[in-house]
Order: sequence, then structure tokens, then C-alpha cells
Amino acid sequence: FADESLLKHPVVWAAAGAHDAVFAAEPKHLFAEAVAADIAA
Repeated sequence: FADESLLKHPVVWAAAGAHDAVFAAEPKHLFAEAVAADIAA
């Protein structure tokens, strides 16, 4: 699942474990295999 509100942004930043393990991505790429859901509500 991925929060559908992320699709409002052209770029989002994601992190994985370490403070320097961050990357920018277009939300459409993060949603490639995800189901959009209203998680933030």
C-alpha cells in the first residue's frame, strides 16, 4: 500500500535505515507495484 496523497507531489524523498540512505523519486515510480490507499486520513 502507498498513500495516495504522495501523488500530489512531483518528487518525494524516501529513506532506508541510515541517515545518509535517502533518495528522491517520482511518486509514480513508488506506486509501480503498490495499491493506492487513503492512509494519511
